[in-house]
Amino acid sequence: MIGETSQQIVNALKKNGMQSVQELVHAVGYTDMAIRHHLQTLETSGEITYKYVKSNNGRRTKVYMLTEKGESRFQKDYIPFLVNMIQDMKGNKEDPFLMEIVRRYQDRLYFSIDIALSYKDQVNTQSFIDVLNDRGCMMEHEQKGELVILHQHNCPLQEVAKILPEICEAERQTYEKLLNVDNLELVSNGNVDGKSCTFCFKSSNLSQD
Repeated sequence: MIGETSQQIVNALKKNGMQSVQELVHAVGYTDMAIRHHLQTLETSGEITYKYVKSNNGRRTKVYMLTEKGESRFQKDYIPFLVNMIQDMKGNKEDPFLMEIVRRYQDRLYFSIDIALSYKDQVNTQSFIDVLNDRGCMMEHEQKGELVILHQHNCPLQEVAKILPEICEAERQTYEKLLNVDNLELVSNGNVDGKSCTFCFKSSNLSQD
């Protein structure tokens, strides 16, 4: 949580776009020193960044702007819009266009995770989990005898998956392929029961190829 002054700076950058220190002094009404202090705090937290631009007199001026993290402070309606659009398209039947979207999502998901795994020293269950956690999935695992259980506590596409469950199956198939197991089972779906998604497989089912 940022303080009132920092929030005023963020608001000014949202309203006016790129701003120099002097422009922010004028917009927010604090001293040059105070503005610089809060800019440094916001930069450290990843809320803002800066670049140099040429002014009318040819001199380079440092200007500040919001990062994606800073922009996320402002309400976005992407999810409700997307959910409503899918609901309108889906109706009571399977829409081939939606199924193509799911297929392409599955391809992109596999590719992005596979690339991330290629940078790991070893490709195993833990490195797979680490990659998914970098994507915000909050996954952990436990082993009971031969049974490996994966608990995914956050689904980044939860609101979409609730009305388009084919997303869940696409992810299950992708995880199965990347983990190189013969049969990865989705034993509990968090989008149905409101809890975590739980996957399991037998370590003896690891593919040998």
